[in-house]
Amino acid sequence: MFAARFHPPMASAPPLCRRGVPSDRPAAKDPDAPNPL
Repeated sequence: MFAARFHPPMASAPPLCRRGVPSDRPAAKDPDAPNPL
């Protein structure tokens, strides 16, 4: 039973990480690049 519940969250983990990486990179580049420039 626990394994079945862990399966759904595991699949959601990879997509969440990918969204956090691209979101952090463009977000930091936008305010960081135009701000300091």
